[in-house]
Amino acid sequence: MDFNIFRASQFILMEEEFTRSLFNKIFYIALACVPALFFVIIYLKDPQPNPALSVFPIMLSLFAILVIASQVKNKLIISADHIVRISIWGRKELLTANVKGIRIAQKSIVIEPISSNYSRIVINNYNDYTNDEDLTNWLRENFADLDKADIKNETEQLLTDSSLGTTEKEREEKLSNAKKIAMVYNICGVVVGVWMLFTDTKISLIASLAFPALGVVVMATNKLIAFVSNSKRSIYPHILFGFIMNAMFIIGKAVREFDIYRYDNVLLPVLILALVVISLLVITGINRAIQITAQLATMILLGAIYAFGSILQVNCVFDTSIPVDKQTIVFNKYSDYNKGRHYHLKLKTFGDNPKTLNTEVSLARFDRYNEGDTIPIYLRKGELNIAWYTFYK
Repeated sequence: MDFNIFRASQFILMEEEFTRSLFNKIFYIALACVPALFFVIIYLKDPQPNPALSVFPIMLSLFAILVIASQVKNKLIISADHIVRISIWGRKELLTANVKGIRIAQKSIVIEPISSNYSRIVINNYNDYTNDEDLTNWLRENFADLDKADIKNETEQLLTDSSLGTTEKEREEKLSNAKKIAMVYNICGVVVGVWMLFTDTKISLIASLAFPALGVVVMATNKLIAFVSNSKRSIYPHILFGFIMNAMFIIGKAVREFDIYRYDNVLLPVLILALVVISLLVITGINRAIQITAQLATMILLGAIYAFGSILQVNCVFDTSIPVDKQTIVFNKYSDYNKGRHYHLKLKTFGDNPKTLNTEVSLARFDRYNEGDTIPIYLRKGELNIAWYTFYK
């Protein structure tokens, strides 16, 4: 007989306690304590007169104490009658008779109650527990898998939806076609984004900027395609990957290539465009089978990223204003390393702009100028009235 299955079956007759393994306890405690101890020692050796500078070591120390308490206190108790989750935040107990089902993900287990009147138990990082296989085996044997139930119910609803076709075969074909369309969109999102990233043509930029609108059209014309989905809980395909890759390429190129002189006029157009994009995504792309709040958060974040990158791209790429010669001074210079060496110049501003400009430059330009040197730049108005600048070649 398989030992794990035998042990799992014994939970029906006895109570068992699960705690994190000794190795994981030591690992998490060390991970929190070592940085805290380091900064505390540094601070004690050289106390700073400014009280604000002591906040960092204090916060790290408090965090380390919190982690230690969490590792010591954290436990899970399971029996045939009840499930108890104990943590530093308190104790949650759920009778097994009041369990609706479970959701087991890669890093967490959620035990759902039959009613909101009872506690919902979440077990994060369950793989860190001793005998975690016994735990998952027993849960699967004794409670319904809600993810599988969602898939089954969604499939049954789709195959009986007469608006998708007169026969079950027609409905299955529509779902298959929707998956193919979503896959093509996701692949094209990468292709269009890369095209825009590595070329300087306006056509590639227009294609990339218009790509999210195409996604909205795809979702509006095919109700089986959602913006976000989860293959463990929903059969509907999604276009998230194509959208996010294209949006990241847009903002990445904008931040890398354009130096904005003033951001005063950025907020309003970004806000307007973001609201339009987010509204269209919500109207056409909500997937009712998965958590709506997580979808909304994703839409808001990606809508803001796309809007910010797009506004900067349009402002600078389509700028037809006449550049104005300006002279500024190198205030400071430094280099850092992040997947390669990067070189920066800090420039003093002029006029009524009180901020210092921090711009990344080539190694040749970095070596050419020292602190205090005068450096010429071209100041440009921007197509959307967002001032930006470039260097002399």
